[in-house]
Amino acid sequence: MKKILLSLFIIVGLFIVSNNVEAAYTKSISADPILLFQNNIISLRYEKMLTKRNSISFDFEYDDNYSNVAGFRVGALYRWYLRDIFPIRTSGINGFSVGPFATLGLYSFDNQGTKTTENTFYMEVGGEAAYKWVFSNFQLEPSIKIGLPVVKESYQEDFNWGFGIKLGYAW
Repeated sequence: MKKILLSLFIIVGLFIVSNNVEAAYTKSISADPILLFQNNIISLRYEKMLTKRNSISFDFEYDDNYSNVAGFRVGALYRWYLRDIFPIRTSGINGFSVGPFATLGLYSFDNQGTKTTENTFYMEVGGEAAYKWVFSNFQLEPSIKIGLPVVKESYQEDFNWGFGIKLGYAW
């Protein structure tokens, strides 16, 4: 609970401080340190502006959360930056955005019953909402994701949701 309150405090503080947007950043690369430290998942994202209000992002995640399971996921996210929603006017890859995403993955795990290594395919579609701040090329981006697994394995939930914070570099 303390981590959630501290995260919300930092986000609100940055929202208040970010009154001036001088540069229009068009590209960024970021990582999610919370996923790395809590779940042992390396999550990287590259984003590029397509138009004044749209961008495309490509994700790569390496999942080593469990001792007998390892896998990777690749995904794409199309974003619409909704300008003028918040009182702070933004340009480039700053501000509030929403968009759909699709993720494909491959997992390999040791089957204890048959003593063999098996592979499983992963596919998910959904949506993400995020707000990105850029301060002198440093970016902070909290986001909320909701996804539906298209390929349903017995261990997967009916839908996945998550909260993430990406830190990175914009230019």
